[in-house]
Amino acid sequence: MKPIDVFQLIKTTSIFYMTLIYLMKSYRKGACINQLKQDWALAVLRKFDFQIEVKNRLLNTNHNQIILGNHISFLDILVLLALQPQTVFLSKIEVARWPIIGAGAKRMGTLFVNRGCSQSRAHAKNQIKDIFVKGQKPIHLAGFPSGTTCLTESKPWKKGLFEIAEQSETQVQPFRISYEPLRECAYIDDDNLFLSLAKLFKTPNKKVIFEWGEAFYVNQLETQMLELQRWTARQV
Repeated sequence: MKPIDVFQLIKTTSIFYMTLIYLMKSYRKGACINQLKQDWALAVLRKFDFQIEVKNRLLNTNHNQIILGNHISFLDILVLLALQPQTVFLSKIEVARWPIIGAGAKRMGTLFVNRGCSQSRAHAKNQIKDIFVKGQKPIHLAGFPSGTTCLTESKPWKKGLFEIAEQSETQVQPFRISYEPLRECAYIDDDNLFLSLAKLFKTPNKKVIFEWGEAFYVNQLETQMLELQRWTARQV
């Protein structure tokens, strides 16, 4: 990837500045966190000049849901928040230490898991089940069963969130997402965040295509997980 010029540097830095502004707004008395989440996500996507195409409507927003789909880029999180700002995320613990973004993730209610620690994973799993069983208001938890960003979803998915859905009788809401041009919008392998942001500014005619699938309850875990993985792997 070619080095970024001064103009690209300024625009890329502006994303972090914008994020900081919304983070500061979240600490105001009476701030509506969900509205700020959606406003921030839409502002960043507009900054990158994305066209958004959505297929199908999300219907059951008054019930607990585990929102599951493919994972291509950090942009996936922005798109989900723009479309469903009640969404909270399950994330690796490293994100909590990222400047500005980590603090913002905490304010958005993100649940952090140390993937290298089995005790941490087990604790998070029990915590999530308790939230769904004992929670006083609908929870919409989004996760990516691949565990990492990729273009093809060819590696076996992790079944932890499906197990939680089954044990807590929580509805699974599928989605699949794609981008045009795909590789320029993806954040995979050894991509660098700052350089990836700069690349997005340089790439014209960007589009995100997002589709909600039909919600279901888990009663045949292995079969349903495989079917969902195959569905998300097909381009929208």
